[in-house]
Amino acid sequence: MTAEAALPVPRRHRFTVEEYEGMAEHGLLPPDERLELIAGEVILMSPIGWRHARCVNNLNALLVQALSGQAVISVQ
Repeated sequence: MTAEAALPVPRRHRFTVEEYEGMAEHGLLPPDERLELIAGEVILMSPIGWRHARCVNNLNALLVQALSGQAVISVQ
């Protein structure tokens, strides 16, 4: 038996929204870190760059123009 074979297989823990929020409330997640809970996994998100911001602004302008009077467009 090799050393690798003797190691236990790591298991992933999928967090619930309540667990994730509890970690944030107790200071386990840095408040300035861009984190998201996706399918139970805490994912470090990359910062929003100028290309992303430009795409969001362009899409917003197109949607406002296309849906004028039919919907309210809000960007977050």
